[in-house]
Formats: sequence, structure tokens, C-alpha cells
Amino acid sequence: MNDKKTFQWYLENKKTETWCYVEDAFSSEEVDKIIEAGEKEDITEALIVTESNTLNKSYRNTSISWIPSSDEENGWIFRRLTDIVTNINNTFFNYDITTIQSLQYSIYQEGGFYKDHVDLLHLSAMGIRKLSFSIMLTDPEEYEGGELLLKTTSTPIKTPNKKGTIVFFPSYVLHEVTPVIKGTRKTLVGWVLGPNFK
Repeated sequence: MNDKKTFQWYLENKKTETWCYVEDAFSSEEVDKIIEAGEKEDITEALIVTESNTLNKSYRNTSISWIPSSDEENGWIFRRLTDIVTNINNTFFNYDITTIQSLQYSIYQEGGFYKDHVDLLHLSAMGIRKLSFSIMLTDPEEYEGGELLLKTTSTPIKTPNKKGTIVFFPSYVLHEVTPVIKGTRKTLVGWVLGPNFK
């Protein structure tokens, strides 16, 4: 019996995955700095992204702030994400991408949730959202519930929630954040843009 492990090295990956994740993409100290950056911005109740951007707490109950790339103190976050996004996209998704749209710091208090939705959004000249990501900022021991579920099959996929982990999935994938039963769940969410899908 051959017990040797086999590793394949792909020169060009043509396969598109439905999701992937990177554990320990950010250290505990870096996560604390991300939280600090999010907390210093204006925190508001999250809206439902529509033509009129409405507040509907029966569909989405969370608070958010936006971490701007224009603040040099945040530059390290965007530079790190550029490297991670580029590597993940080249390895798993192979999308034509150009821009990290925005970084949304999200706070799910007890009772917070976000029902089934997709992130796909057309932004005229900027293109469309192609790739979504979520960075886990809270130790899973500090809250219950608040699971990020991807609805790619009849059985939803429960994604990893270890602090510092980043989860990627195509922006057209249906997903939800289940209600937080206890504690507080914090994440950093972002979207990667590119030209329209062909």
C-alpha cells in the first residue's frame, strides 16, 4: 500500500468553487485593530440594499459602520486583503476582478440576524459584485448562534467561525446569518467588483 501523499500543482485552474476559507488570515492582534477601526466610525442600523435602501429589522437586524480606504491608518487592511483576495481568486474562482468595493464592520447583538439574501449588485461603471468575503472577528466561545450559512445545496453549509478566519463565496450565492442567541458577533464584510459576468 502506498501511503505517500500526492500533491497536484495546477498551472491554470479552470474550476470555479462555490466557497472557500482561510484560517488565521488575521492574527488576534490584527483583528483587535480591525475592530478598533470599525468602532471609531459612525455606527448605524443596517439597511436593506434596494433602490430606496430601506430599514427592515424583521429581515435584517444588525449595526454597521464603514471602514474607509482613504484613512491611511486602514491601509494595512486593504493591502493585506489585496494579497489574500488575489491569491484566493486565482486559486479557486478565476473571476475578472478589479476593485475591493467597501469594508463593512458588522455587529450582531443578541437577537441580531440577516435572513436569506444575495450580495450580487450592479454598480454601473464600477461593474458588479462578484466575490463576497466575511472575516470573523469574535471568538466563537463569546456568542451562540450567528452562523453564516451558505445555501448552495438543499443542506445549508455552516461556515467556519474561528476568529481571524476569512470566508469567500460568489456574490450570487444565497446566504444568511442565523439569529444570535447569546453574546455579540462581529465581522468585517467586503465585496470584490469586476466587469459583468459573460
